[in-house]
Amino acid sequence: MILIVGLGVEPGDLTQRAAEALLSGKPVLLRTGRHPAAEFLKEKGVPFKTLDELYEQSADYDELLSRIAESVCASAPCVFGVPGGAGLMDESVRAVVSLAKERGLPCEVAAGVGYCERAGAAAGGLSCAVCMAAADYGPGAYDPRLPLVLQELHSPLTASEAKLRLLEVYPAEHIALLNGRPLPLEELDRQEAAAYDHRTCLVVPPVPLNSLERFDLESLRRMLEKLRDPLDGSAWDREQTHESLRGDLLEESYEAVDAIDRGDMDDLCEELGDMLLHIGMQAQIASEHGDFDLRDVVSGICLKLLRRLPQVFSGAPLKTAEEVQAEWDKTKMQAKGQSGQAEAMRQLPRALPALLRTDKAQRLASPLGYDFKDASAAMEKLLEEAAEVRSAAPEELEGELGDLLFSCVNVCRLCGVSAEAALGRSLEKFIRRIGAVEETAKKRGIDLKTLSEAQLDLLWEEAKAALNRV
Repeated sequence: MILIVGLGVEPGDLTQRAAEALLSGKPVLLRTGRHPAAEFLKEKGVPFKTLDELYEQSADYDELLSRIAESVCASAPCVFGVPGGAGLMDESVRAVVSLAKERGLPCEVAAGVGYCERAGAAAGGLSCAVCMAAADYGPGAYDPRLPLVLQELHSPLTASEAKLRLLEVYPAEHIALLNGRPLPLEELDRQEAAAYDHRTCLVVPPVPLNSLERFDLESLRRMLEKLRDPLDGSAWDREQTHESLRGDLLEESYEAVDAIDRGDMDDLCEELGDMLLHIGMQAQIASEHGDFDLRDVVSGICLKLLRRLPQVFSGAPLKTAEEVQAEWDKTKMQAKGQSGQAEAMRQLPRALPALLRTDKAQRLASPLGYDFKDASAAMEKLLEEAAEVRSAAPEELEGELGDLLFSCVNVCRLCGVSAEAALGRSLEKFIRRIGAVEETAKKRGIDLKTLSEAQLDLLWEEAKAALNRV
């Protein structure tokens, strides 16, 4: 039997059960001798062994936990004393329990006075506090509107690493309690070295929503819920529907794409935020009608990734981008119950730009053999369609022009060019040249409307040459 006992934090914290276990005559191992329980055992004349030397012998924290678990299990039956409460929040306790179970050794945990209880008492009481080892804390791990207790800040390095993670969420001047003493978070790693050991505990009080500097999806959800509140919300936001916001959602998507095309990362960050606002608003409206909420949206995409790429998350990853795309398309068709490529084409969103929708449809047709062998063959078809446009009757013109555009997309796709992006860049080039022509005409006092076609062509070529030199 391995009995793991919580030694508490300060002198006098030993529970009756812990004291009885330590005095039972079984071999006693203390995770560290730097604890008041070591003095208690010395006073009682009880021999014990500490595992302090393992801290020096281990290359990293994972190796340390493994060595601790191995030492304790090799000493069974024994009593293993752990600072604090010895709950399963303690990684050394989890490591010992796991290895003991693996080896078929009976193991029991006798909880004691924990860091969280001590810290809570020092802070005058805590409600709904989150308590964890400092090494386990990461931004987004919990709600900053709840109290946080970080235990085992055992070194200046641990304190420094914890501070960096905390400042990703909290204001630097936010007042926390280090062993009951108030200090700004920015000073967490600037204390005397003696201030840090395995009993050092930090209490971070909750932060009101309007005082946070970094947020998560839950913060956004709460803000949108407030904006839509029938009594205290925003009048404009309360009136919005899925349909009224449809155009804005599409516009924000295009603005994000534009930021990507311009390589403007600051603008991209802002535009993605605007998109996320619209996603959150659509989810909030849906939740009010009992359809779905923001968590359903996030859960849905996570589950989709797990289903469509099982090799990545639970098996050997696919080696090439082509293999990943093929697996994605296969599982997508299965998930949507699509019996064939035509059905997949019909399910392409009609709101997609026509060039992009055409590109996707052509790619879906390719596995069936309905594709050109290369770009050269597609170019021949393009020239054929151009000739048909020339000879088309007025009532046939729309159809023939559509076929010509369809063939242009084929050529672009087989050349590895996005038809949508190519047309967009040509449009931007056209706009720049028109701007240059207008600027030249203005400087020369020329009214463009009075010029002949030949004169306009000369200005155009001049603008083209000037822009090519830039």
